[in-house]
Amino acid sequence: MPQISDIEKLANTVKTRHVHYDQLLCVRARNRYANCNACLDSCCVNALTFMGKSMRIDVNACTNCGACCVACPTQALAALNPTDGELAVAAVETALRNGGLVCFACARAASKRVADEAKIVTVDCLSRVDESLLTGLVAHGATQVLLVDGNCSTCKYRSCGNFAHETADLVNQMLACFPDTIFVDCTSEFPDELRAEFDDDALGRERRSLFSHSGSTAAGVAKNVVSLALKEQTGIDLTSKEALIATRHPEVHRLDDLLDSLDRLPAPFQGATCESRRFGEISLDTSACTGCMKCFFACPAKALVKSALPMDENEGQLLEFTPSRCNRCGVCVDVCLEHCISLLPEVQVDHLLDFEPQILRTAPRPAWMNAGIRNWLNNPTNSQK
Repeated sequence: MPQISDIEKLANTVKTRHVHYDQLLCVRARNRYANCNACLDSCCVNALTFMGKSMRIDVNACTNCGACCVACPTQALAALNPTDGELAVAAVETALRNGGLVCFACARAASKRVADEAKIVTVDCLSRVDESLLTGLVAHGATQVLLVDGNCSTCKYRSCGNFAHETADLVNQMLACFPDTIFVDCTSEFPDELRAEFDDDALGRERRSLFSHSGSTAAGVAKNVVSLALKEQTGIDLTSKEALIATRHPEVHRLDDLLDSLDRLPAPFQGATCESRRFGEISLDTSACTGCMKCFFACPAKALVKSALPMDENEGQLLEFTPSRCNRCGVCVDVCLEHCISLLPEVQVDHLLDFEPQILRTAPRPAWMNAGIRNWLNNPTNSQK
């Protein structure tokens, strides 16, 4: 006779994780001065909490909306159901079926059975769709890209209902910097060419699909029961290898994919700027800068690097800033004690695509700072570290 504790343990083994967290990529975990709250601000159910240098994900509260993964500037959060790759493959397949039209629909809109499920990409919430995917579809020849939502006001994801519209707006702002491009449309209605034609065969296929899914789920539960029982009796964990594989951080290349997609578009209008959640440009106030170089050491994306160009030490350090590498995490702003670095609200698109770094000159270091560094380096104990 199973005990309540046994049932509770079994329930914990069949919980589905929707998000994977990589602490090594998280700026808040890497730097104590970082104030990044992008994931926390985007989560509509407060499923994320920071505990020291790590983040805890409440799998019971998580609704798989995907907003936190899209919002994370360093890609420390990766969606698992579906992964970015699976979502991209599904989008391309529907584009081929629909002659170039790609339609993403939230689960509530898709559940109305107005559209043919084979012609749309269904996600739990449209917040899951990110800029790199939408821009990539446009760059690779999609004739129309649609986001179809249901009634967000009564949906369990309603707290992040505007997130998908903000994403579409940012994509359209960026696409407006290029000539001869289409834009992403947000709507609550499916176009006529995607509407479903119901027949008995389709109903039968759906019923068989349901039974097949139920069977695979039951098999998975049975496997967990056996594994749990064996571990209790012998200490052997059959799922350890699988658990190790499952906890590997999925490959996420949103920034690189977005840059590649923008590079496929026609040359942007000269000097065109747009808001961006993915890239950033910075401004340095040299009158306040002390040349401490904390921004250089803290930048996780290596968007700020020390320049190899020749310089005079009395004129300050030279830094190279590459906008296409900046992920707008803001850690350079957070670590600056003099508050002389600021993130600009917009980025210039041609700066992203010329891949040439901007040369920034810091203020000369104060004499006391240079003397302190020299003394530290001349100390034999420190030189051996």
